[in-house]
Amino acid sequence: MFVLILFLIFLSFISLFFGWKTKTEKDYLFNSKKTKLLPLLATLVMTEFNPATLIGFSSLGASVGAFGLLLPFVFLIGLSFYAFAVAKEWKRWDGYSVSELFTKRYGRGLGIFSSISLLVAMIGFGASYLKAMYLVVSTVFPEINSAYFSGITILILMVWNLRGGLRSIIFLDLVSFFASIILFGVILYFSKYNSGDGFKYLLEPVQSNALSLPFFLSLVILTMFTYIAAPWYGQKIFSAQSEPTAFKAVLLSAFFVFLFYSIPIFVLIPEVNSYPVSLPKFLQSKLPMGWMYLSQGILFAIGVTTLSGLWSSASSMFIGDFLEKKETSSKNRASFVFFVFGVLSFLVSEILNESVLNQLILANIPVFALSFSLLAGFHWKQATKLSAYLSSIVGLTWGVFCYFYFGNEGNYVVYWVLWGLPMIFVVGILTTLIQRFNHLGQTV
Repeated sequence: MFVLILFLIFLSFISLFFGWKTKTEKDYLFNSKKTKLLPLLATLVMTEFNPATLIGFSSLGASVGAFGLLLPFVFLIGLSFYAFAVAKEWKRWDGYSVSELFTKRYGRGLGIFSSISLLVAMIGFGASYLKAMYLVVSTVFPEINSAYFSGITILILMVWNLRGGLRSIIFLDLVSFFASIILFGVILYFSKYNSGDGFKYLLEPVQSNALSLPFFLSLVILTMFTYIAAPWYGQKIFSAQSEPTAFKAVLLSAFFVFLFYSIPIFVLIPEVNSYPVSLPKFLQSKLPMGWMYLSQGILFAIGVTTLSGLWSSASSMFIGDFLEKKETSSKNRASFVFFVFGVLSFLVSEILNESVLNQLILANIPVFALSFSLLAGFHWKQATKLSAYLSSIVGLTWGVFCYFYFGNEGNYVVYWVLWGLPMIFVVGILTTLIQRFNHLGQTV
């Protein structure tokens, strides 16, 4: 327990030290747009790496055996696509919000639609991450109440980041990044693979339909075409010192996120028959007491840094889309917006049950529907306003239809993504070509 407390005190010192140096709104939201490669890499990795996905991926992946090691490729492929498709373009854009692109290219209506969709999604993600963090901690402290834990977490998070904003978040992410590397080294050491006995489990066939190839492909495509609009990545890219720095950091982050999600699946595969697959239970049963408490602190830091990045990007988006931009003004306005989004995520996590929280992730449907508009906004200047609207409407309609017609039990994600992506791009491309052809005919 002393190790855990000492680690949290150290993180508090780091956050407060850099928080006092944050003076302006530009510092608070974008670290003065001077973030170098290593800090940018660390904050990108820790922004994506979160307890909710860690627990879900490790449990599902281990339960299906070696085939489960495919799951981390979702992020390796998805984030690599981000690096080549939009990383330099977002840094060149260098705005407050990813939604500003839609406003400038296609009009205020699509900009507001994208902004509201992303803000609702981020509130839902924040609530889900709070629940996941509680599940991790409750294995060691079963007597702790969910609301009490979430409240304490929000309080700690505000102490760490309310004054420093993105500048504090980046340096906390840097510490958490190296702590995570140490943690996974320790996990590997104390797993069955240390003696070599665990490798035989990779060869054992597993009878499971929990992870089909179409479902895996749909997750890859969904990650590729929603992350390009992710505000929590966009804000970090805006903070980069240059376009090459942004590109290199995203590409390297794809590898580290892949590695961080692979190791828990790898070590849990031999434990599938020992108890219900759970990373928190593995840590509690396999690690020495000191390392076990430190692992809880690191997982807590991972969750807090993810939440911090989420609310910071929501703050910059809200200010950029709905308020007057004031980069050189005081950080007080940005601090207040950050606090409001934290409170909203806390309320949603406590008011709504877990099934409703899962449905909040449906906010990805309109984000996915914007994929043609976003890529065309950067790479196809001939794309028209009508093509952006029609492709988005088709994508939104198809996504909602798949959810209500097929449902969770019918694996609606497969139908939504694998059929929806071609529909979105075909409608967008054909509409643009038809309009351009008609315009050419009129001029002739």
